[in-house]
Amino acid sequence: MKLPSRFEDALYWTRQGWRVSRFLGQSMLGNVLLGRRPSEEIRESLPSTKEVLADLLRLFERDRANLREGVYRLPERDPLDHPIEFARSTFGVFRDLARVATRQREKRVQDLPEDVHTGQFPRYYTQNFHFQTDGYLSEASAELYDHQVEMVFAGGADAMRRQTFPWIRRWLDERGYVPGGEKVFHLLDVPCGTGRYLNFLKTNLPDLHVTGLDISPFYLKRARATLASFPRADFVEANSESMPLRDDHFDVVTSIYFFHELQQSARR
Repeated sequence: MKLPSRFEDALYWTRQGWRVSRFLGQSMLGNVLLGRRPSEEIRESLPSTKEVLADLLRLFERDRANLREGVYRLPERDPLDHPIEFARSTFGVFRDLARVATRQREKRVQDLPEDVHTGQFPRYYTQNFHFQTDGYLSEASAELYDHQVEMVFAGGADAMRRQTFPWIRRWLDERGYVPGGEKVFHLLDVPCGTGRYLNFLKTNLPDLHVTGLDISPFYLKRARATLASFPRADFVEANSESMPLRDDHFDVVTSIYFFHELQQSARR
């Protein structure tokens, strides 16, 4: 049953308001607990909280317009919206903050699990990005990642990811994409992380053949579980600097929240 537009609008804004209040509040509390406060010089170059919230409002207005016009729809189940799962992940994130604080204070940037063979990864990858426990090299890290990213982006991370979709859909339509058609299009996501973005894509384009590439076997394991119910979803464990993939095979390549983590040579 389709709900009245006004009711859907109210539901959307209530959901996003609650989302922002949760993750922005947790982010601010986390920074206080970690003692993270930029210098006055840096603070002057940063946008104010008011400006950040204004940007979030514009983002959500665009997102709501796309949903209202049927450009895309949301996955039916989001663990971050489920009260019990959200409470569990919140507990995990804040329990980990004590370890993050110690690592940050002692400047330990290569504090990784002992059973991980770091030689198989690029040197810049074998570190604790943002002092997070295990870097990207454990199942525990993969379990907390989506929650942590939403804290970083004050609850707007998923809406930001979704803004890629109109461009992808327009590009596919111009090249003869038809839902259920004979012609199969291929998309590569580098890196795919936990598969959250690919889950959104497959919700809207279930016949799109997607491939998720990531160097972390732990994040790939979670991505496989996330997309287990979808056909035409492949995964490749590899370094993005040297992808063991066929030339001229993929129609679309996406890369989200990635390049800022790389050193300049790897970026090139």
